[in-house]
Amino acid sequence: VKSFAQPGHAYHLRSHGIYIAESFQVTVSNCQLEHSENLGGGGNGYLYQVSTTNEALIKDCIGRYGRHNFAINWDFGSIGNVFLRVESSEGRICNTLTDQLNDTCYKGDSNIHHSLATANLFDASVFNDGLEVGNRKTASVGAGMTGTENVFWNLSGTGLVRAYNLGMGYVIGTSPELEVHTDMTLTGYPYPDFYEDTAPEDFTEHLNFGDQLEPVSLYEDQLARRAAIQ
Repeated sequence: VKSFAQPGHAYHLRSHGIYIAESFQVTVSNCQLEHSENLGGGGNGYLYQVSTTNEALIKDCIGRYGRHNFAINWDFGSIGNVFLRVESSEGRICNTLTDQLNDTCYKGDSNIHHSLATANLFDASVFNDGLEVGNRKTASVGAGMTGTENVFWNLSGTGLVRAYNLGMGYVIGTSPELEVHTDMTLTGYPYPDFYEDTAPEDFTEHLNFGDQLEPVSLYEDQLARRAAIQ
């Protein structure tokens, strides 16, 4: 599936792209979605969204110019989902239509957005805007702690990763260009004290040396191991 603009129009999508809700073992593969017309609040402009879903696989997909290109969102109970070889860029959050028309919006990250998503994996993927998990408190009608025990494995790109899982989370293997924040003194971010009550600090390893990481894909390595046992 690939989005496109009608002749004479700049936008591909009115708001959302693909939305998976209350589902189990769904695969979305080889899709390219971009340029949402509505990048405003109230849940608009999410290109790939997973909600209250277990063991979905989003692989080899591209998201560009959405509010949050890839997101795990409402409500509690999203567990074991995998984002494999996805690519996110040009995420944009616009507070008003005027901001959007004047291109005075700010960067919109892919994220674990809401309600303690657990043990999900972002794997061998590229984030040229950003990826985040943390304590969003009352934002988005009480998002609270957005995730715990999530794994960011072999990530690259020119964006910024903010990893603040409740309890433990993992950032393992990144490219030198990708900035990573896990420290408990984060300031200047739109969500006050994004790190608050998320201790201990997320585990990090092989930062800046993702090209030396083995296996390249944690998901595919574990899948091969399970197949060998069967």
